[in-house]
Amino acid sequence: MEPKNRIIRQNLTPAFLGISKSAAFELQNPRSPRYDPQFPKKIALSIRARGFFEHELLAWLDSRRVNAQPIGRAAQ
Repeated sequence: MEPKNRIIRQNLTPAFLGISKSAAFELQNPRSPRYDPQFPKKIALSIRARGFFEHELLAWLDSRRVNAQPIGRAAQ
């Protein structure tokens, strides 16, 4: 399967992104102050299974990198 068509299941998405489960859900919740409308939309794989296209998650991560500010000792 080509990488651009690879699906990352919703339960594996936080580990893929390196964030917590709650942070992943807050990014998708419009009522959350941490909501990000640019975050990729879920796709239905079956009645209960959901996932994201890997290339969309990677593009979202790249867009965050552009605006990233160094933190910690590197920022000093």
